[in-house]
Amino acid sequence: MKKILNLLRSALIPGAALLMGIVLASIFFKNYSGQYFYRTFTQIILIHITGFAIFTLFSGRHKKYLDKTDIRIWNMFSNRSRTDPGSHFHLDTYLEKLLSENTEGKKKFSLFYIRINNLKKIKKTLGHEQGNIVLKEIIGRLERQLREIDLVIRVSDDELIAVILNSGGEQSMSFVAKRILMTANTSVFSDNFKVDFSISIGISNFPEDGNNKYDLIKKADIAMYHALGNGPNSYSYFKEEFNKVIQHNFLVEQQLLGAIEKNELSVVFQPKVNSGDGRIESIEALVRWNNCELGYVSPSHFIPVAEKTGLIHSISEWIYIEAFEQLVHIHKQGFHKLTLSVNVSPAQISENTLEKSLQRAISLSGLDPSFVELEITEGMLLHSNENTETTLINLKNRGYGIAIDDFGTGYSSLSYLVDFNIDTLKIDRSFISKILPDNDTSEIVKAIINMAGSLDIQTIAEGVECLSQLEILKKLNCDLIQGYYFHKPMKNIELLYKLKRQEISILTKPDFETSSSVEL
Repeated sequence: MKKILNLLRSALIPGAALLMGIVLASIFFKNYSGQYFYRTFTQIILIHITGFAIFTLFSGRHKKYLDKTDIRIWNMFSNRSRTDPGSHFHLDTYLEKLLSENTEGKKKFSLFYIRINNLKKIKKTLGHEQGNIVLKEIIGRLERQLREIDLVIRVSDDELIAVILNSGGEQSMSFVAKRILMTANTSVFSDNFKVDFSISIGISNFPEDGNNKYDLIKKADIAMYHALGNGPNSYSYFKEEFNKVIQHNFLVEQQLLGAIEKNELSVVFQPKVNSGDGRIESIEALVRWNNCELGYVSPSHFIPVAEKTGLIHSISEWIYIEAFEQLVHIHKQGFHKLTLSVNVSPAQISENTLEKSLQRAISLSGLDPSFVELEITEGMLLHSNENTETTLINLKNRGYGIAIDDFGTGYSSLSYLVDFNIDTLKIDRSFISKILPDNDTSEIVKAIINMAGSLDIQTIAEGVECLSQLEILKKLNCDLIQGYYFHKPMKNIELLYKLKRQEISILTKPDFETSSSVEL
């Protein structure tokens, strides 16, 4: 019995499906003369369908040779299931066979982990039926870039794995990857809708990246996420350093789980000053994390982890409560006009936690919402839906201000400035860092400031680090300045000291550091 079980594990075919009865196994063989046949080991009657043939089962052992028609039927079933979800069994079996025939690693092959990035949004917009039509067209394009001997398997709703046989090294695989990415250069048309999509590809190679299917799939998956982080329509080969990043991110995630309870998080404030006299008019709340095991962890590192794991909701609410309470304390010290801005994660809007978190912070602190401005990214408005619009309108009606962070980096319609009654534009630091008298960047910033002024929208330049930048922005009539030229992020006590002394102005020596601040 043990020998039979071992035989079944090594030879069990993919796609086995039973119409009625109980099947122990169906096994596919090829004899020395090249004939194909299968054996069934079963206690069953009625019909059994496999990926290789259609046949009738009966109690006992059965052997049948397959003719050309049987093989054609197997191919039909196999090809039809290649791009259906849940084909993991077929892929596993195929890889096991490939690896067992190549124990010495002489025949190289590559694994492409392919993700269609915005498929879920496409289906949500067009509906499930039209979404599947679009998916079929995209997969057809991908398959046309590959050879007949290569295998494509759909492993989830928006992910596929391609096994590229006889791969000839990185140069040839890069050529294949670029051909696949080129399929995203042309839109798909479905039911009079123009659909754009992007692709990310991760690549692992046999035998360099592993000699078993689990390592190869895992490493291609890791490489795919690295490619995803590089932007749309990118590909990446697996590198061992990616594993170190994964392990570090896992440790960050584990430590972040208890960060609030351990009092490891803190809030600091970076002032925004009037461009005319350098006086502090507003502050932005930023989060810092100092872990007992990891030490100081940059927000640019742990915030994405928090968003991925869902911890961003509890962390954001904690920030709001802490920052609102501290602003109330500052108001009681006599600085009644000081306003506060806080950052908003896209997940808070998409998962409907933002309004509840803000309401809880307002209730606990007693702060008037009119003193709070919510900083949202331009991309959030670019991909806004009915839920986003409803949330922002509700918050505006309650008195909150709305600011667009990193303005100028998106490609969306400017109509949202009016539609959402935006209060403030924060000009992205990438413009400020390149600004020079009369250069193209200066003209872009000038256009943004003039447009905002005509709509009665306040402008803030972020990332100002030198006097020449400040002088240009003053001439362009930018309202507020934020950056290390004036103030780095500081704790509540230092902020109160600055407010009381109001030492910082255009004529005084600034707090200048060359490194840029990092926001939440």
